Amino acid sequence: MAVLLHTTTADLLLRPEHVPKAQFRIRCNFSHALKDDPIVFPGQPGKSHLHDFLGSKITDAHTTDARKLVGSKTTCGLKADSAAYWFPSMFMRTNEKNAQGQYVYKHLKPNWTLFYYRTSVKNPEAIMPFPRGFRMITGNPFAGNKQANDMANVEWWCGARGKHGNDFPHQKCPAGDQLIGKINFPVCWDGKNTDSADHRSHVVHIPLNTTCPSSHPVPLPRISIKVYYPVDTDLDLTWPDNGIKGNPAVYLSTVQSGGTGSPFEYHSDFINGWDQKVLGRLVRKCINRNKKCLVQEDNV
Repeated sequence: MAVLLHTTTADLLLRPEHVPKAQFRIRCNFSHALKDDPIVFPGQPGKSHLHDFLGSKITDAHTTDARKLVGSKTTCGLKADSAAYWFPSMFMRTNEKNAQGQYVYKHLKPNWTLFYYRTSVKNPEAIMPFPRGFRMITGNPFAGNKQANDMANVEWWCGARGKHGNDFPHQKCPAGDQLIGKINFPVCWDGKNTDSADHRSHVVHIPLNTTCPSSHPVPLPRISIKVYYPVDTDLDLTWPDNGIKGNPAVYLSTVQSGGTGSPFEYHSDFINGWDQKVLGRLVRKCINRNKKCLVQEDNV
């Protein structure tokens, strides 16, 4: 039976189903790219490496007051989701070379991104909505050429049947397919601070189907991101042993700020700009009741 939730901003048609993992999903499109990071470098435009921004269309280095995000225009399929999401930009090698004989790379904008709000704890009925103004970071932009041990679970694969791995796929990704990246946010909150000095300490990752530690006792929805990048030419995605010097098919913008540009350096940031009433209802109706919900988009 469909459950129609009436809100102040939109009607959300939810179709609950009995599934092992409670969740709802929001689809968001690319908004803009800037060398900004309002969490790490607030008020300092151009200080960061290039990021792709999704969700609220107004996010930039000066987005220090999350209240300004609420109700702003959004690239997400649900108007109530005007949160700010961003991750490092991807660059793809072209067949062109510059005057120095070096390959020319172009910014590879994602086709779309799916944001899954899920449960990962034993007690989904205890999960709380993100509080107003909440912000956090996941992943390690300076992981280098090895997987960071931070439980962000970075994964990459090519196409629907591609093999998943922490590295870019050691295979050819054919033209017309998609390169897909995935990363998870922490799920346990200290219950007090909406941010911390390192933007990480107020939240922690935990293994699936466990409980939050006493230091971070409040479970939150686990945001799991899947980013879909277009592949318009056959790509050999194997990451070279000598990194960026080996002219990889793709690399991350982290190289602009001292990183290696490797797939292990994928990371993401989040500032809560949701309509709190809508977010609260989705958490109660879907996650707390251990249901999988299909959310009817109202911002197509």
